[in-house]
Amino acid sequence: MATYTEAEKDLQTSWIETPPVSPPLRHLSGEAIERQKWLDTLADPVQKWARSTLHRPGLRKFKDVLHGVWLGHPVHPAITDIPIGSWTSTLLLDGLWLSSEQPGVARAADATLVLGLVGAGASALTGFADWSETDATIGASGWCIGY
Repeated sequence: MATYTEAEKDLQTSWIETPPVSPPLRHLSGEAIERQKWLDTLADPVQKWARSTLHRPGLRKFKDVLHGVWLGHPVHPAITDIPIGSWTSTLLLDGLWLSSEQPGVARAADATLVLGLVGAGASALTGFADWSETDATIGASGWCIGY
């Protein structure tokens, strides 16, 4: 997770304003989500529970693995590519199977589908761990992404 100086924290009032400069769609969707104050009533208790759970002494190493301490970089952004790439491959392999009906192609499509499901689970778990440590300005948007 990125670390900011106190001066940088004061300048950032919302995730919408974080660098790089937000494209218009990101800005509009972010504002729409942040106006939905009822999302905070859903997100806050879950986020507090996740934070308190992951801060238990016995789970410290697990939490560090989920956050990517061992890698020196957050794991979640990299893991999100696994289901996207796997399911794209599944789509292509299914299309190829429709034209050739080769059993090996069907098995490869099934394998990429399973890999995508495993990657999606890992992505959800690491994203949940990262979200549990975020501040209130992105709690609702994190809730929407995870949900």
